Amino acid sequence: MRRLALFAGVLLAVAAPDLLRGSSEPVRDAEAAKLPEPVGDMGTAPVPPLTTRAQLRRARRWAARRKGEVAFAVLDDRRRLRGEGQDVQMPSASLSKAMLMIAVLRAENALDAATEATLRSMVTASDNDAADLVYARVGSAGLLDVARAARMTRFVPGYWAQARVTAADQARLFFRLDRVVPRRHRRLARSLLSSIVPWQSWGAASVARRAGLQVWFKGGWRTDVVHQAALVEGHGRREAVAVLTRGSPSFRYAVATVEGVARRLLSG
Repeated sequence: MRRLALFAGVLLAVAAPDLLRGSSEPVRDAEAAKLPEPVGDMGTAPVPPLTTRAQLRRARRWAARRKGEVAFAVLDDRRRLRGEGQDVQMPSASLSKAMLMIAVLRAENALDAATEATLRSMVTASDNDAADLVYARVGSAGLLDVARAARMTRFVPGYWAQARVTAADQARLFFRLDRVVPRRHRRLARSLLSSIVPWQSWGAASVARRAGLQVWFKGGWRTDVVHQAALVEGHGRREAVAVLTRGSPSFRYAVATVEGVARRLLSG
């Protein structure tokens, strides 16, 4: 009996290192090695990106077939910036009103009722008179401060409607919305950018909502340009999209172009 006990002790000593290693050691058994490894946390599948490579290709093909000039950019939560003509500069039109709003929010610790009302009119209804008042307050210096905070690379300041913007820079701005807006004003910024009046809630906004995504956005247009930039969140993902157009046959045509690009990027 003593010999058997001694023999069993030797076997246990030999096997102990493997028992102690447990699951931290790689599996060496041939059959066990064939088992699929867990994907993602707790063995769940990883969340797919909102915009896949195939969707990006479809958006590029759509943009190439449209009349006029189309530039777009998408920045995802993997920090990938992709698109077509994303560094082409175009006049901002009302797209810069989001930057004007952020410039005020960065400069003020607290907002009085009149200032908040002006921002609301400028952003949600794209009121030009309100934009004139805000620009007189923050100027090009305020716009440049926002551009630097958002890590824009090709922004050119000017009077608010004549500033030069790119799709890539607008995607950077909206993706970093919570970083460039002080914490004390983030709820207000998101509230304004999600409360655009219905007749201006076209393009990426309508596409995102149909896809079950939350969206914060601003559009801009004048005689020769129609733009839109948006932050979308949902399905475990976060992404910023900007579409800029110039030289479309009509406003309606340009809106259809913006919506067509957004639909191909977001409706996977």
